[in-house]
Amino acid sequence: MQHANYSAVYRDASINTASPLKLVVMLYQGAIRFLKQAREATLAKDVQAKSQAVDRAVAILQHLQGTLD
Repeated sequence: MQHANYSAVYRDASINTASPLKLVVMLYQGAIRFLKQAREATLAKDVQAKSQAVDRAVAILQHLQGTLD
């Protein structure tokens, strides 16, 4: 198994055992990480990377919006 696979297994285990509150925190952390990536890509004038990062952040926020009371 490659290193990337170990990371995926660990991430999946973390998600599957996390409390609902921890999952929300993880989602917000992911959205923030992707928005930071989008900012960096914007500064680097990398339109494709910016678009991908913004799309991922928006997907997380839409998920949160659809699931939170």
